Amino acid sequence: MTSEVLLMNKHAVVIAADSAVTLMYEPHARYSKHANKIFDISIHGNIAATIFSSAEIDRVPWKLVLKLFREELSSQPPLAKLDNYVEKIIDFVQDNECLFPIDVRNAVLKSRFSYIVSRILEIIKNEFKDISNLEISEDKRKELMAKGIEYCNKIIEIDNDLFSRFNDCFTGLSFALEEEVREKFVKIDIYNIINWPQLIDVAKKIFLSRLPFLGYTGMLLTGYGSKDIFPGYIQVCIYGHIGKKLLWKISGRNSISHSNSSCIVPFAMTSMIDRFTDGFDNKLRDIILAESRKAFKAVFLDLGSAGYAIPEDISASIIDNRIEKFMKTWKEQSLEANLYPLRQILSHLSVQEMGNMAESLLILESLRERMTSASESVGGPIDVVAITKTEGLLWLKRKHFFNPELNPRYLERSKIAYHARDAVDKETNDVIA
Repeated sequence: MTSEVLLMNKHAVVIAADSAVTLMYEPHARYSKHANKIFDISIHGNIAATIFSSAEIDRVPWKLVLKLFREELSSQPPLAKLDNYVEKIIDFVQDNECLFPIDVRNAVLKSRFSYIVSRILEIIKNEFKDISNLEISEDKRKELMAKGIEYCNKIIEIDNDLFSRFNDCFTGLSFALEEEVREKFVKIDIYNIINWPQLIDVAKKIFLSRLPFLGYTGMLLTGYGSKDIFPGYIQVCIYGHIGKKLLWKISGRNSISHSNSSCIVPFAMTSMIDRFTDGFDNKLRDIILAESRKAFKAVFLDLGSAGYAIPEDISASIIDNRIEKFMKTWKEQSLEANLYPLRQILSHLSVQEMGNMAESLLILESLRERMTSASESVGGPIDVVAITKTEGLLWLKRKHFFNPELNPRYLERSKIAYHARDAVDKETNDVIA
């Protein structure tokens, strides 16, 4: 897990990230406190990337992918817009068969697809418990299986955008996936009653719709395109390759403009930051929702005890309606008292003050995690980066896994890369002139 925060105003964008990463999960969880999560991905110093959720994409570390991407762009002038960098990095990851060989892509896809099938079968078994009862006829069990598959098909919440963009990715893969899944589940007690073509078809829909089943790796690009005056960010969720295509979607974005003067966005572990900025976090919101529902129900029970009983369907409708309005009102009032004044102040902060604020927010999140949780999923040194339109990318705080004084050749290579960047910039300026 991780904790990161992004601050923007008209002067700069500042990103801060902790260094904790989970290496192994329960029951023998292990953590490292030295992970790098912020990367300078343009030799022009105008774009940074930060990662969260998973440090790998299809078994390849993001650190390697992003540094090779930076090298790929090193001979090109800066791109016009932030969206162009998203398009470039998606194409780089999608088309790079050196980093992501076809056999590795297929192995990862089969593993994920098998997981989806196992979840479908688990849902069917829970909803239609007699399906595993060998004392009833096979025809009856097949009927239950058909109902179970249809039930799963109906509960799918299809993401129309993703489905239209990636549905054809399975063309030519369905038969191989079906064979792989059949082989993996050959020993389960309901194997012989499964209609495999129907099950695979539903699995493909769920694969492209209920993406949280898959897990994901998050990437955030922030900074300036060459034609951007103010900074922005784009958050991308990437779910891995399906054959030759990369499954991804934009999950969030914002940019500073003449009318939008500041922005504060936490990522991953954010409960303490949310309480500081918004006045509440998801846990507090859920408590208020649950307790308000109990209170409203108690009112109708008291009315019934007093001889003023209201039909349950009417009371349930009233409760749902009033709770929806109540939750919307108190959250808006909390934001007006906390976030909106904070954003007004943020719009006037200097770059150094933004850096101090970002670091302080992560210190609060790390402290809360250390004091209230058995895990160590937030913590370690905090890296802080600022990007301005004129100065470019600046490290305000940075850890090194090596001592620069002991690595003079590394410094020389860095100088060569710096001069190469200047040459590209000069060539670009000459063309513009």
